Amino acid sequence: MCVIGHFDTPLLLPECSDLNITFQPYKESDWKHCAIITNCVANYYSLMIPTQEKYFSADEINHYVSYILNELIENAVKFRKTGQITIQSYLDKENTDTKEHIILLVSNMISRSQEAALTQLTSTLVSADTDLEQLMLEKLEYNALGKDEAASGLGFITIMHDYHTPLAWKLVPHIDTPFTKLTTMAKIAITVD
Repeated sequence: MCVIGHFDTPLLLPECSDLNITFQPYKESDWKHCAIITNCVANYYSLMIPTQEKYFSADEINHYVSYILNELIENAVKFRKTGQITIQSYLDKENTDTKEHIILLVSNMISRSQEAALTQLTSTLVSADTDLEQLMLEKLEYNALGKDEAASGLGFITIMHDYHTPLAWKLVPHIDTPFTKLTTMAKIAITVD
């Protein structure tokens, strides 16, 4: 097992709310239909959050969840080699402070050959030395030159830089197969600092 970033799944306490979806894309181009799922999850959480000063507005929460989850599902569909895609989401109230988060976990199976490139990219993203703004500019330039934009990591960078949402990854080799289970985690803060 390999963990990249701060991968912490919530303790499912009575005050936690969860929503889970599993689906099997028919073909790789099904990523274009991810908005149906992301809108459902985003609406679920935006309607659940109280309208108090300490929280972001329902519209902001809806936008954040929709955009971030859409990016994660699109990646899962595009890079999945076999099996289902599982989406787990939790409204997590940390015991350590007053912060509350929506935690999104998207799991899919990738090939072992994809694992090395993903590990290199994601390790760079979570490195304390990485300047995300500079990396974003480099990736935009790379994509503008017609390089393989599908594997650029620009979606991950946008989530971390523009949406200030930490990401983490867990890779677990699937025994006796050439596949690895990849789980990508996003931790979206819903309380205003």
